[in-house]
Amino acid sequence: PYEIQVPRQSASVSVTSNEEPQASDERFDDKNESNIPLRTNSIFNYIHKPINSETKRQLDRILLEFISKECLPFSVVESQSFKKFLHMLNPNYTVPSRKIVSNVLLPSAYNEEMENEEENLASVNAIALTPDGWSNTNNNVLNLLDRIRDFKLHHG
Repeated sequence: PYEIQVPRQSASVSVTSNEEPQASDERFDDKNESNIPLRTNSIFNYIHKPINSETKRQLDRILLEFISKECLPFSVVESQSFKKFLHMLNPNYTVPSRKIVSNVLLPSAYNEEMENEEENLASVNAIALTPDGWSNTNNNVLNLLDRIRDFKLHHG
């Protein structure tokens, strides 16, 4: 029979003002009660990692999606409380200005979506468009709702 012994562990963190937390982690050997200190990584090694360009691009894209889907003004990115919120999530993320959002991110996302739609439409033999103007209370907009491709309904 195999016997596995797992040492008990204790960990503590001490924090004083203006200092990085100091962590200690010790293993206790029940037989001789000697303490063996372990090497630990500070939590700050994980939190303050720099953002690479791909992550920045993804975060910017998600920010644009948030603004678009929630019908928020581009100026939301200039709100101090919004910046504070994002800084708490990741201090290394630099929020783009509203001009970058409107003049760079939005056109880029639009062009990507148009390319995807053009690729989808290139393989379609027939399209059925359904006009929808009556559900808008102001009747200012005419929506084209559904697209049928290969007898499957796709919302467009």
